[in-house]
Amino acid sequence: MSETTATPPVTPPEKQSQFLDPKANAKRLFRIVVIVAILLGAVWLLIRFTAGEKAANRVAATVLQRPIELVNTAENLPAKSFKAMPIELPYTGTLTIQARITKGNDIDIYLVAPDQIETIKAGKQFRHSLEFFAEKTRNYRRSARLQKGSYYLILMDKTLGLLSQKSSDVAIKANIEP
Repeated sequence: MSETTATPPVTPPEKQSQFLDPKANAKRLFRIVVIVAILLGAVWLLIRFTAGEKAANRVAATVLQRPIELVNTAENLPAKSFKAMPIELPYTGTLTIQARITKGNDIDIYLVAPDQIETIKAGKQFRHSLEFFAEKTRNYRRSARLQKGSYYLILMDKTLGLLSQKSSDVAIKANIEP
């Protein structure tokens, strides 16, 4: 008689779930972080080479909500006139505006919504932000928290230019911080 022994079926060793394994999760998280960092760097480089370094830095600052210099310019403002400078806030934050008359007359400064420009051009009364209002000033610095969106900085010289300077030179800076 032949003897046959029954051997129990071989079961593969139990596989532990890697879902709950902290070591495996740390490795995956590290890989994801590295991939995201590489992708962000590639996007920044693409923007830098297509639109320039300043544009790439501005996009990065907007995404990361870092302080951004919005305006840094000098303007010439003739007597009895106004200039409207657009200011685009890429995120809600604290807007700081500085203006200094380097030559000329004292001016009025306002910050308005875009819908007020036509009213200003018509010479009518207009609505403006009281936090950014100054009348007959030479040195100006204001800060306030504003919502993301479009605004206009209005520089207005109300003098006639007869007994005063015919124009004013104004140095303007505007920054936003989160």
